[in-house]
Amino acid sequence: LKLAADAIRNTARRTDVPARYGGDEFVLLLPNTREAGALQLADRLREAIHHCQLSVGEQLTASIGVSVYHPDDKHSEDLLVRADRALYQAKAGDLGVAVLKHPDRAEAHIDEH
Repeated sequence: LKLAADAIRNTARRTDVPARYGGDEFVLLLPNTREAGALQLADRLREAIHHCQLSVGEQLTASIGVSVYHPDDKHSEDLLVRADRALYQAKAGDLGVAVLKHPDRAEAHIDEH
């Protein structure tokens, strides 16, 4: 967890807000960031976590769920719910895949980065 937290802290911008969400899950709030920027940061973060040094033969991986604020969101929880759904879709697929849940679509749009 410390290695992942360090990777998040070193990858995030000054304006980003990292938090541990529970267990081995973290949330990174990216103020004033569009979809493309969020996916780019997710790629950089996944790469940083991939390069964390563990014991010989072990590798740290990350599944990342990305959600972007939509004007129709009524509560801040709407954004977290979509990000959580995206995360679990990423976990169900290949580790490290960033999944973007669009608020106006029933299905996820999957971007492999």
